[in-house]
Amino acid sequence: MQHINQVVSQLKVQRDEILAVCEMFTLDVNGDQLPSDTVEFLKKIKDISSEGNISFLVAANHVLEMQQQAKKVSADGYQFDARSYIKQRFGKDPETKRKIAL
Repeated sequence: MQHINQVVSQLKVQRDEILAVCEMFTLDVNGDQLPSDTVEFLKKIKDISSEGNISFLVAANHVLEMQQQAKKVSADGYQFDARSYIKQRFGKDPETKRKIAL
């Protein structure tokens, strides 16, 4: 568990943006504490926003749209690949770790 203010400081986004994304994706929030899986999800959204040079909330909306599209399309028999979509849309593989220059 991490305090929300620590996450705000780490991600450099507003507290209300974090809470909005948590509500958007129905992520766990225990008062001012965020479980580690929620923090990891928020970090992935931040990475997408940084790589795509878009705001945190816009990145979250893109991911939400992808999830909704995946549910809709998979009901029709086609399997949506979110990883491929992110790679195509932002030019980066979301599962590839960034290398930090030392």
